[in-house]
Amino acid sequence: MTSNNICVKLRNLIAHSAFRIVAALLFAAALQARATEYWVATDGADTNPGTSDAPFATLEYALSQKAQNGDTVKVRTGTYTIPAQSAYNTPAYNLTNAVSVIGVDGPENTIFAPPAANKNIHVFRVNNANATLSGVTVTNAAFTFKADPYYRTWSPQIYVLQGLATNCVVRDITAWGHPAGITASGGSVVDCVVNNVTVQKDYAKIGIQVTGPAIVRGCRVIGCTPKGNPYFIVSGANAVVSDCEVARCSGGASILSLTGAGALVSNCIVTNNSGTASVVSVNNETATLRNCLVAGNSTSGKTSVGGIYLSNGTVENCTVASNRNTNAGATCAGVSLAASADVVLRNVISWGNTLSDGSTGTAANFKDAGADEGAAAQGTVETCLYDQDPLFKNAANGDYSLASGSPARDAGTNQEWMKNAFDLAGNKRRAGRVDIGCYESQSASFFIIVR
Repeated sequence: MTSNNICVKLRNLIAHSAFRIVAALLFAAALQARATEYWVATDGADTNPGTSDAPFATLEYALSQKAQNGDTVKVRTGTYTIPAQSAYNTPAYNLTNAVSVIGVDGPENTIFAPPAANKNIHVFRVNNANATLSGVTVTNAAFTFKADPYYRTWSPQIYVLQGLATNCVVRDITAWGHPAGITASGGSVVDCVVNNVTVQKDYAKIGIQVTGPAIVRGCRVIGCTPKGNPYFIVSGANAVVSDCEVARCSGGASILSLTGAGALVSNCIVTNNSGTASVVSVNNETATLRNCLVAGNSTSGKTSVGGIYLSNGTVENCTVASNRNTNAGATCAGVSLAASADVVLRNVISWGNTLSDGSTGTAANFKDAGADEGAAAQGTVETCLYDQDPLFKNAANGDYSLASGSPARDAGTNQEWMKNAFDLAGNKRRAGRVDIGCYESQSASFFIIVR
């Protein structure tokens, strides 16, 4: 190819790229220019123009008849009746345009509840990259339809495919066999809560499910009661979950299940739950659990599992403490590794975990099936602490940070990801050699005051 031809192709490429950039900017400007703010209030009317002084009465009217790309719908304080649904897996409110729905007085005051005669409710679906759902609560949805093929119909209260759900609450839900809570297959779910969701049928999935490459941050699953399934399921490839909490839940199998290829769960807390399998289960060779605290939980199921069961994948810089396995034949209550070459356990503390007979120590804290059984395929266990007291500051009161003189301080193995990372308390992950566990000790600060 001659230099002239190369120059022509380069000019055409630049011109085409410039055209696309200009078109995108013009589209964004057009959205901004025509953006409209609509209002919804319990004392409004759908015959109103939807202004602040004359709001609509229903969100469904605002979304289906008025709101277009770039518009915002603001919902005032009140309890709104979710419209009855004629078909399963059909959302009451479908955000397919680039619109924002905002509960202006927050989720504690902006309530969406179903009619008494129709409670099989899939409420909000966010399915546009520029759509936002914020500041609302979904409550009092009771799933009562038991006949196949519907009782397992997939109907979470909030489902995010694209876009953002933030500062939302799903609470006081009773499910039969349907999934209930929040599901994200894409987009982002930030600072949301699922509270007091119960299920009547085995293996219904409740709580938070991450089924695709979504970002889930700062969310909480509190006081839920499933049967046979975890409360927090991360099965989506390349999902990123951080700064979340699962607490005071009971009745399920594992509390948190991580099976997504390339998925990362970091800086999360799993505490004061009870189940019938491992508290946390990691089972994908490219999945990673990092900087997490698993403490104060109990399990009553399999004899060889406890706080974390690692069958494939990586667990690093986690603290597993004060968990209990109540199964009479239990052999582990802390960290248990499968006989697999695809497991990596690094910089992990497992301490103070207890078997049903009250015994503690190394046997209760750690079980390596590969090493114990002499398996040919054994994983990697690197700079972990399970046979020596890590000297927590105040474990009795839930403080698992490291006291002065802890053998876990400056004793871990440094990794590339740590350079710009933070520990569970939000402190810099390392200065020099990293600590073992989810908390990094902070050096004393010295200040020189010049007068």
